Amino acid sequence: MNLREKIKALLFYYNDDVKLSDLAKILDIGEKEILNAIDFLQDEQGIVIVNNGDSLRLGTNSELGELMEKIKKDEEDKPLTKAMLETLSIILYSGQITKHELDEIRGVNTGFSLRNLMIRGLIQKKENSEDKRSPFYIPTTDTLAHIGVSSVEELEGFDAVKKKIGELDH
Repeated sequence: MNLREKIKALLFYYNDDVKLSDLAKILDIGEKEILNAIDFLQDEQGIVIVNNGDSLRLGTNSELGELMEKIKKDEEDKPLTKAMLETLSIILYSGQITKHELDEIRGVNTGFSLRNLMIRGLIQKKENSEDKRSPFYIPTTDTLAHIGVSSVEELEGFDAVKKKIGELDH
C-alpha cells in the first residue's frame, strides 16, 4: 500500500482533525513527506485534504458543495432517531462528555448521532484541555433555550441522572 492510501485510510478512520505530527509518528515518516503526498490526493474522487497548518482532515471537493447542501438539508428535515435522542439526553445530563465516554455508555459507536446533532445545531464541540484529541460534546445555548432552561443543572432530575451516568461511565 502506498503512502497516499495510508494517509487517506487514517484520515477516514479518525474522521476528525488529525495532527500532522501524529500522522508522521504513526507512519514513521517526516511531516514534509506527508505534505508532499497529500498534494497528490487533492483531486482524487471528490475529496480534499483540509490542512489547517498543524492538522489534517478529509473534506469534500468544493464542486460537490450543492450536493452536500442537499444531503445536509435532507438530514435536517428528518425527525431525530431514538439513537440521536438518547445521545442528546446523555450529553444534556452529563453537561459535557467525550465521544469515547458516550460510546462506552451507549455500547455503540455514536459518531453518526453526534454528526447529525451537530448539523442540526443541537450540540457543539468544546476543547478538552486534558486531551486535545478528544473534545467534549456539549449542548448549544439554542438547545437549552428551546427546552426552557438556562443551564443543564436546571434540567429535571439533573443531579440524580448525572450520578447514574457517572456510574455507567466507570
